[in-house]
Amino acid sequence: LELMARQTVIVCVAALGMTMVIISGGIDLSVGSIVSLATVVVAVLLRAGYDPFVAVLGALGAAAVCGACNGLLITRLRVVPFIVTDVSASRSMMARAWSSVITTRAPS
Repeated sequence: LELMARQTVIVCVAALGMTMVIISGGIDLSVGSIVSLATVVVAVLLRAGYDPFVAVLGALGAAAVCGACNGLLITRLRVVPFIVTDVSASRSMMARAWSSVITTRAPS
C-alpha cells in the first residue's frame, strides 16, 4: 500500500498542475513527456553518484527549462499553445528514446 501511495504522488502532482492549466482555459500536451524526462534526469544523476538533493534539483531544472521554452513560445511569439506543447511532447519523447538507448545500450 505504501508503494502504491509513493507511485501515485507523481501522477497526482501532474494532475493538480494540469487542473490549473485547464481551469485557466489552456492546454498542455507535454506534461507526461516532461515528467518522464525529469525522471530520467534523476536516474542518470543518481547513477552517476550525485546526492539525491542535487538529482532532484537537476530534474526540476530540466522541467523548468522545458516549461520556460513553452511559455516563451506561447507568450512572446504568440504560437498556439496546442502546437507548442505538442511539439514539446515530441521533443521530450525523442529525449526519452535517446535516454533509453543510453541507459540500456540498445534501442527500445
